[in-house]
Amino acid sequence: MRIITLLRGIFFYFIVSSFLFCARDEIHSQVQNSKRFNTDSIESSIVHPGSEAIPRGKNYNIIFYFFESFPSKYIDLEIHGRRVAPNWRRLMQNAFVARNHYANFPLTANALFSVFASAYDPILKEPFEPGKIKNSETLTLVVKNYPEISITMLPEILKGRGYRTYYFHTWTLGYVGTRRFLQKRKFDVVLDMHQLKLASSYNQKLGYGIDDRALIEPSMRALTSDRSTPFFAVYCPLSPHFPYPIPEDKFDIAGPPQKNATFEEDCKRKYINSLHYSDAVLGMLIDRLEAEGLLENTLVVIFADHGQAFLEHKGNFRHRLGIYEENVHVPCIIYNKKLFPATVEFHGITSHIDIAPTILDILGLPPLAHQEGISMFSRRREQMAIFQTYGPDHMMGVRDTRWKYLYNYTKNTVELYDVIADSDEKDNLVEKLPEVAKKYHAVLEKSYRHRIEFYKALMKGDGML
Repeated sequence: MRIITLLRGIFFYFIVSSFLFCARDEIHSQVQNSKRFNTDSIESSIVHPGSEAIPRGKNYNIIFYFFESFPSKYIDLEIHGRRVAPNWRRLMQNAFVARNHYANFPLTANALFSVFASAYDPILKEPFEPGKIKNSETLTLVVKNYPEISITMLPEILKGRGYRTYYFHTWTLGYVGTRRFLQKRKFDVVLDMHQLKLASSYNQKLGYGIDDRALIEPSMRALTSDRSTPFFAVYCPLSPHFPYPIPEDKFDIAGPPQKNATFEEDCKRKYINSLHYSDAVLGMLIDRLEAEGLLENTLVVIFADHGQAFLEHKGNFRHRLGIYEENVHVPCIIYNKKLFPATVEFHGITSHIDIAPTILDILGLPPLAHQEGISMFSRRREQMAIFQTYGPDHMMGVRDTRWKYLYNYTKNTVELYDVIADSDEKDNLVEKLPEVAKKYHAVLEKSYRHRIEFYKALMKGDGML
């Protein structure tokens, strides 16, 4: 009898221990930083189980490809029976695909910061009285104004682990002081259009920069210079950035301009051609990496820095002026033929702040002390994505599984959309569902104050305030 009682006790101990371990593991995967802003869904109780598709703890080569100005809605676009982005579609066949991925700010410099740091861009002022904000530009760029900010970022972590680190860009890194910011991130080699045009036959001027094909051969020489150590390489091509040029007529997929087309309509036609060209450059780079034998042990993380708008909503043109789906809902994939023999789709909500935590999780490295994001491969509660812009109005928004709520702090206007039923965000449901809007407004207000306190504490320590 005593033996039976003892065995029951042992069995009960293991059951309780297993439960507590699983609960602890779930909490750890969700709240790696106790001070992070909690973005657990307030609509869904789904817990994503995590993924073991990529074996953990190996020194994978890492490539980040910042694809310029690309909303998710163009992934499947066809013009005259031809795919605009065939290489994206090709790569997605052997990739982890985050279907509901968001930029946290529709501007390249902010995307750079959020991706590297797993942190939201700052708000430095106390909350404004709704509708009374006068100068939204007081909400400032970290890359431009605080390049020495004491946040340890992913490139620094990888450099400290023995990685070779590279950054390639076909525009000037003088833009908003990006070169200064990168120099503080411990990159071994930083090349922009000025160096690349001397090292490649594709050196003709194209729009604000040079032909994006100039990225390929100089980067191949760098990556193959030492095969004994892993590398972290960041590619930032400029196309399809305004004014949307293409280097050759063979990339013209949209056809001639339409008679009486508006400026914005003709910009969209040019954008489609530029997108087709940029997709081709991505395909060329992947093919060269494969030819050099560099892809088997490499995770290629490809994502758009932000979207691009063509007046789908009033006044919303290009990328910074809004936070509608065309501005912030962007594609994101992790490509590796060996690890993904077929597409693995993830339909949870993710954003740019989740990218660095995902890489650290895969490499078996500790999370960043301050990180706001959560690994896409971890066990995690369903999340919300939070985004903002000031272009010039200061707007903040949140996307939950079904709902998307937008608030304009400058004009005191409110929008609520059911993005499952209304993906084009045409039916504002605020008057019909005021209680739903109220819940998400509270989320944004908490996020606003969280950012103020986060940066106040950080910058006081740095002597920046």
